[in-house]
Amino acid sequence: NTGITFTNYSATFTFVPGDIDVGANTSYFGVGKYAGGSWSYPTVGTKTATTTQITGVTSFGDYQIGELPTVAFSAISSSGAESVTAVSIPVSLTPTSGQTVTVDYAVTGGTATGGGVDYILANGTLTYTAGQTSQNISITVVNDALDEVSETIQITLSNPVNAVLGANTVHTYTITDDDAAPTVTLSLSGSPMAEAGGVATVTATLSAVSGQAVTVNLAFSGTATLTSDYTRSGTSITIPAGSTTGNITLTAVQDSIDEPNETIIVDINTVTNGTESGTQQVTATITDDDAAPTVTLSLSGSPMAEAAGVATVTATLSAVSGQDVTVN
Repeated sequence: NTGITFTNYSATFTFVPGDIDVGANTSYFGVGKYAGGSWSYPTVGTKTATTTQITGVTSFGDYQIGELPTVAFSAISSSGAESVTAVSIPVSLTPTSGQTVTVDYAVTGGTATGGGVDYILANGTLTYTAGQTSQNISITVVNDALDEVSETIQITLSNPVNAVLGANTVHTYTITDDDAAPTVTLSLSGSPMAEAGGVATVTATLSAVSGQAVTVNLAFSGTATLTSDYTRSGTSITIPAGSTTGNITLTAVQDSIDEPNETIIVDINTVTNGTESGTQQVTATITDDDAAPTVTLSLSGSPMAEAAGVATVTATLSAVSGQDVTVN
């Protein structure tokens, strides 16, 4: 080898099925290099049923090929309540190795937010000293007071040294939310409202901030009629995640009919991602501002014959009324 200069090279070791021990798995094969009185383990490249490649070798030496231990998650998924703040995810090494084995891990996905929002977990490296077969990745879960959907953390293993990756290289941990849904109350402002375009506001308020959008579906009744007596900005109230209130408005419609004051009764029909606090109901009143009509009398059929003649007295209103008018 004297006089050969190179930066790095790759080598492919070829073997025949008869050279392989019974039960050996060629997908787990690795290559050991002995040089300068010590062993090292080059990066394994392409592998087939009859070949194993190594890459990035920077010097010559003596080599041996064989089955390396596998490092993998013990399971592909697990879960726990949000109140369980200390979580350990086991990673197994099989079989026992006489060398130090390391493997990197990193968060590669999931719906939960790290950095202390939903959990704390930094990327890192697990180290197995000779004889060790199990290590744990430690997660700190943040137990908050938000009602929210269950969230996930995806962790992936990579870059094993003195071992190869097994089947379970990705683990998904699910944080199961355990916070109660908030309750909803209704309140009303701007009532009674003038018939001439008066506006009342119906507000839905949560007992606590939620991590989910809360939808409050409303039911309407009362003596006022939609469109002819009032309009409404919506039939439901959506309170965004992170907020505690939402509202709709009721607007009176002006007419020229004298009528009693009218009511709009608003109840909670259903709630999504929350619950109604007891029975919630508010009543808005529209104050009529139209003058009562005036009454005039007229007579027809007079003079009338003594022999059963008929005369008619007619009461006439100056305008149509929304109420019965009695003229005594």
